[in-house]
Amino acid sequence: MRTDEEIAELIRLYLPKQALFEIIDQFQLDIMQEHGLPHWIRVAANGLYLAPETGASDKLAVLFAIFHDCRRLNDYEDPKHGARGAAYFQESFQQRLGIGPREAGILCRACAGHTHELHSADPDIGTLWDADRLDLYRVGVHPDPEYFSTEYAKSEEVVKWANRSAFSSFNQLLPIGQELLSEYESISIS
Repeated sequence: MRTDEEIAELIRLYLPKQALFEIIDQFQLDIMQEHGLPHWIRVAANGLYLAPETGASDKLAVLFAIFHDCRRLNDYEDPKHGARGAAYFQESFQQRLGIGPREAGILCRACAGHTHELHSADPDIGTLWDADRLDLYRVGVHPDPEYFSTEYAKSEEVVKWANRSAFSSFNQLLPIGQELLSEYESISIS
């Protein structure tokens, strides 16, 4: 089981601040609302929590968390947002972040399919989708284990982790999120 600090270090490692700040700049919604930065950080944390048990890539867990909802036009019905996030990643970040074709393909498939595909036998894609679905607690929805791709996501340990994550304040659970937001705001103001 990873600690909050280990998770924060992995987020710092795989998410260059400048890239995150560019993504925040183009985000069409309130960055602190339902599909904004707090959700992205929780999805990254969920993915990084699952990854050691599922064999998923830590890097893909962090990148998926940021890109899967970054092109939403609203917080409700927006069925193409995942595909737009995947395209945005490919056009603007794949080369800069040094992501090869195999990893990019997995990330783009996961982003594009995260709202309408049910399961994936691929350990990376299944883990990424589970990480997002585990954050449904934030909107008062208890995720149905039937929709998880990995057995580990169904475990009592993970359910407790996800509940803790969803109902903790943004800076209480993972100070990395508040740290990144504060730095972004200080740069935006200057």
